[in-house]
Amino acid sequence: SVVSLEGALAAKLARVPHVWHIREIFTVGNPKLVPLLGTNLSTRIILGLSTTIIAISKSVAGQFPQADLESGKVRLIYNAIETVDD
Repeated sequence: SVVSLEGALAAKLARVPHVWHIREIFTVGNPKLVPLLGTNLSTRIILGLSTTIIAISKSVAGQFPQADLESGKVRLIYNAIETVDD
């Protein structure tokens, strides 16, 4: 979750790559999801501490600067769903 920074901090201290899989939209004032450090600082921390950020939708990816989408740091990977033909 974007409100938990511990994993990214641990990866940085251990000098290992960190992939952040983000499923939430946190930049629109969601009362159930409030980043402890605020939206702008949390976004910068997520970008700074992660090797790659996986977003599950264009809306989720849109929370990050366009430059990070173009560079490949933020990757759009949709959740998989199983379809059944009857």
